[in-house]
Amino acid sequence: MFSTMSFAQSWNGRVFQARTGQEITHAELIDHLAASDIIVLGEKHYTPSIQTTQGLLIDETMNRFKLGTPFLTAWEFLDFSSQPKISDLYHQFFSDTIDVNALLFGLMGSNNSTTYAPIFEATKKHGGLFLGVNLTREQKAPILKGGLEAVDQQLIPPGFAMGDANYYERFEQAMGGGHATPEQIQNYFIAQCLTDDVIAYHLLNDLPEPTAAPAEKRFLIEGSFHTDYFDGTVERLKVRAPNARIHLVSLVDASDYSESELMNLLNDPKYGPLGDSVYFVNEPSGQ
Repeated sequence: MFSTMSFAQSWNGRVFQARTGQEITHAELIDHLAASDIIVLGEKHYTPSIQTTQGLLIDETMNRFKLGTPFLTAWEFLDFSSQPKISDLYHQFFSDTIDVNALLFGLMGSNNSTTYAPIFEATKKHGGLFLGVNLTREQKAPILKGGLEAVDQQLIPPGFAMGDANYYERFEQAMGGGHATPEQIQNYFIAQCLTDDVIAYHLLNDLPEPTAAPAEKRFLIEGSFHTDYFDGTVERLKVRAPNARIHLVSLVDASDYSESELMNLLNDPKYGPLGDSVYFVNEPSGQ
């Protein structure tokens, strides 16, 4: 049972343990993250309050951890095949040759990604590196017509596995029915699951550059559907690194919900806890 609580206070910045519904302090969350090997930050894309919070969590976690610890930040929007370009631009940013806006424009080709500046600034502050872990759109595109057999087989990680029935059910619901055929939905789900596993595989196995020290801590910035309920990338990380201490922080924009809905997000009767911790930003839209 969730503990009773007052709904009169601000929701912005409140943190809960999803399994128990217990509220914890920001400092207690940082303690959990400092003790973890892999920190997955499930996000709503292009939401400044969420990206600002992600930067804060990286900064405070590394402040709490050992000074000079080799670590990396991986971002869903960066592709592993583009790593040389990523490293080149990031080193220019690291050496103050370019600013964070020029870095993001160089990586993304638009100014829409400037909300992600805090994660780059926090990683730079503590001497971390950036890693690309995803596939390109072009690499994934053949799946949508021909299934897994149509993709370049060298892109499929060893031991690849599809998500389970609950994940597929949530995915099918998110697709919203529409005009997609069952075969098209299945192919889109294959692309989703391959993305999940590619990200998990490269996060665990790649280095940002050949001379980089092995990372003692890894942060992953990824859209929440890939991480919610420990599905997707989180499930593949647990399979591929069963001894790693993984902590999933689900960052939720409270303004997408009414106040009465917020606590029900923590632990779904069918799918289970949304994450290890649920971090709310902004204020709910109403009662």
